[in-house]
Amino acid sequence: MKQKMESNAMNQTTVPMREQESKYITKLARKQLSRIGFVYLAGTVLLLALELSLVRLFQFGNPAGGYDSSVLTFCNLFLRFVLGYPLMLCLIHLVKKGKPIPEKKMKAGSIFTAFFMSYAMAMIANIIGLLLTSIINAFHEGVNITDLQETMLALPSVWLILFVCVGAPVFEELIFRKALIDRAIYCGEGIAIAMSGVMFGLFHGNLNQFVYAAALGAFFAFIYVRTGKIRYTMILHAMVNSMGTIGTLLLKLLSEGTDGYLQGTEVLTLVSSPDLYGLLKDPLSGVMYLGGAIGLCIWLLAIAAFVITGIILWIIKGKRLFLLPPREFSVPKGKRFSTAFLNPGMICFSMVWILLIGSSLLG
Repeated sequence: MKQKMESNAMNQTTVPMREQESKYITKLARKQLSRIGFVYLAGTVLLLALELSLVRLFQFGNPAGGYDSSVLTFCNLFLRFVLGYPLMLCLIHLVKKGKPIPEKKMKAGSIFTAFFMSYAMAMIANIIGLLLTSIINAFHEGVNITDLQETMLALPSVWLILFVCVGAPVFEELIFRKALIDRAIYCGEGIAIAMSGVMFGLFHGNLNQFVYAAALGAFFAFIYVRTGKIRYTMILHAMVNSMGTIGTLLLKLLSEGTDGYLQGTEVLTLVSSPDLYGLLKDPLSGVMYLGGAIGLCIWLLAIAAFVITGIILWIIKGKRLFLLPPREFSVPKGKRFSTAFLNPGMICFSMVWILLIGSSLLG
């Protein structure tokens, strides 16, 4: 009887202790994730300040507004990569990291498998984002999607490759995978992956890119927490971006000699009904056109093949993707979303980017 009473007393004290421990851990996690939100907000303000300063400088040098927007775009991207992103990484390092993520090797076959899966995910999410943007634009005309494409088309090919296929994969993976996850992982893999995806999506600044960047960012985050090596996600990021860059370069090739840059049905019309007289008159342009048309067809077939392969791999291997329990902290299941996203730092970061996305949608 005495032993039973002692056992009941121990159980009664254990439950409150677990509740107190849970509250304490949740409070610590909330503070840590709020700090992350604030430093990423500071990085956002820094990048916006650099961009605004550059615009003011161009306006000051050209009061009549006669400057080339493609030059402004180039200067903005160059300044972002050489100054903005490195400073943002310095700010993020003010937040304390958790324990290092255990490192594991990723075989070449696994990298290609992850590429097909990530590319299929990105393309499907991109279609969803385009549909959502088109629906909103049907009621209120905001930023035209083709305007963003023409901005990238206007960049010199070499710089386009350097910015999109080298600079973006390196810096974006360092900022939104390694730096972020190293500081959020001890609150749980699920929290770290969700934050990486959402913050990466918001950082793109428009609804269409938010959808596929959030999905892609979460998948890359999963790969990083499983391997502990950022070079794998850098490689995958570069591979995905390269597919879009190849299409952009082919569009530039087909657009040679035309007014502006070809879009959508204009490309199909030119490929199916080319100006034969013009091609015969200028053999060099004819060879470039033929190469561009063949390359575009191969590129479109490759996209279809990659997406189908990725979907099949998701069906086969998707069930094998699972999250491990937290190594240090254990935020209760019902409080993980609020802990990750409803803290002061993350609310401020999210609100700024939601306002920026909303302003782009509303023009």
